[in-house]
Amino acid sequence: MSFDVHQEPDRIPPRPVLLVALGSMVVLLGSLFVVEVLLRADSRGRDVGPPFPAVAPPTIGKVDRTLLSVTERGITERNTQREQLSHYRWVDRDAGIAGIPIEQAMDMLVQHPPEDR
Repeated sequence: MSFDVHQEPDRIPPRPVLLVALGSMVVLLGSLFVVEVLLRADSRGRDVGPPFPAVAPPTIGKVDRTLLSVTERGITERNTQREQLSHYRWVDRDAGIAGIPIEQAMDMLVQHPPEDR
């Protein structure tokens, strides 16, 4: 058996390449046109207002860069929370839910553990 082997031409026919390029350009331009129409329709009737500032404001919020436990604010917050945990208080007066001191609550839990554990 003998096979006839021959070399393919080294050139790509220019017509299909040009048709693909032209088709791609048409799709691209059509997509850009649709996007432009949609963006214009979306922005109609909106009160745009003043432009955003070029630079962010100097302070956005209070950010502590240290441990809260060593700052005055953190110490005050911890003392307030400890004070709340060491006294009787109403959690929800309308529902009849009261808070008891945390030490007493832990002692009660040790003496009378819940049975559904």
